[in-house]
This record gives sequence, C-alpha cells and structure tokens, in this order.
Amino acid sequence: MHFQKGQSVLEFALVLPLFLFMVLGIIYFSMCFADYYRLNQIAGDCAREASLELREEDFSKIYARVSGLENELISGIYVWHPSADGNNEFFSMVLDSDNKNVLVRVHADIDTDNSYIGHIYAAVLGAEDGAAVEFTHRMYCEAAPLQNP
Repeated sequence: MHFQKGQSVLEFALVLPLFLFMVLGIIYFSMCFADYYRLNQIAGDCAREASLELREEDFSKIYARVSGLENELISGIYVWHPSADGNNEFFSMVLDSDNKNVLVRVHADIDTDNSYIGHIYAAVLGAEDGAAVEFTHRMYCEAAPLQNP
C-alpha cells in the first residue's frame, strides 16, 4: 500500500511533460494557423476595398493601412513586411489593363532561420530554401473608372 503513492507520483511526473508539450504544441499551431488565416483575410479585405476605388492612385490609403498590420502576426513563423509607399514583394495591388479587375497579392516567407517550427513547416512543404505562402485575390471592380480630364 505504501508503494502505490510513490507509483502515482512517478506516473504523474512522466506524463505531465508529455501532456504539457502536447497542449503547448496545439496552442502554437493554432497561432500559426491564425496568422495564415489573417494573411488570407488581409488579401481578401484589400481586394474588396480596392475594387471600390477608382484608380491605382487611390490605393495609397490601402497601402498605408496594410503597412500598419505588419505587427498583427503573432506566431513569428512568417516574415511579412509590407511597405506604406506602394508595391513590394510582400504586398501588391494592380488593376488589369481594362480596369475591370483588381488583383491583390500577399506574399509571406516562412522564417526558417529564427524559428525551429518554421524550419519543420518548410520541410513538410518540401521547400527548405525560399519556403513561402502566397495569397492572391482577384475581384471585379464595382465602380466605373474615372476618365482623366
């Protein structure tokens, strides 16, 4: 009877680290998925907002808003640095030649240098060097383009 108390403490000591590792892994995976979803949502929201604008010159307020969203990613697995002054490799918006569709592209590199989970994620994707995620949204422009005077 005396040894059963010691046995339960030993079992608890062996199971607790595995349980905590599993719970923390689920939490971190959820944060990574939330960042993935947020990048996709940014692309969709910007495509919707840009479809209401009339010219590419009017996109500056969208670029300014998106550049402020850089710090919203919580997991640290994605490298994403949009600029406030226009198109760059991480965020771009263009109108097609007849101004009927807007194309928004959000590109985020996977941080394999500073994130061990990012390294595993890139290995699962099969792209050790230059692993990235990219979201592209195309939306029909609802407003007729303005004629330049």
